[in-house]
Amino acid sequence: MDDQGIVELYWKRSERAISETDAKYGGYCYHIAYNILANKEDAEESVSDTYLAAWHKMPPQRLPGRAFSGNRIGIRPLFEQSLYPDKICFPSYLE
Repeated sequence: MDDQGIVELYWKRSERAISETDAKYGGYCYHIAYNILANKEDAEESVSDTYLAAWHKMPPQRLPGRAFSGNRIGIRPLFEQSLYPDKICFPSYLE
């Protein structure tokens, strides 16, 4: 699924958004987490926490006629390292 489709699932509050995010970015996120934490269980938990943070960062409703912009709600791409782990989203080329 493309990124815009995943974002739409988040807007609809569909739990499928998490599984689609995991399918597309899970391996990459896990490798980053494992390289930092050097522990399988901690890396898996970190990735799960990342998905939960993305879920909570998407507002339950969006204003009609407004395009999605991650910067408006203070989130960053999943694949970028951040000093603020609760600020995570999709690749910046969607902004």
